[in-house]
Amino acid sequence: MTREEAIHILDTLKPTNTTSAYDGYIVGKAITMAIKALRQTDKIKALGDELRIYQKAITNEVALIGFNMAVAICNKHLAESEESNE
Repeated sequence: MTREEAIHILDTLKPTNTTSAYDGYIVGKAITMAIKALRQTDKIKALGDELRIYQKAITNEVALIGFNMAVAICNKHLAESEESNE
């Protein structure tokens, strides 16, 4: 299940919708994904804050480019691992 699919499922459960075409297992999985995302939000925010502190301390342009590239690569792999866990 992708993040977009989970969001769509949870949107169908809003009080304005009277019926849902999803069984309890699928809804439970979407809710579990939402809870997991909320828990990870604080950790990701803390990581981002700490990385920005180090980024501001870098004065060498080449080192800054390398740092930003490393962060981008990490973000790519984190996104891929999140998708594979779904």
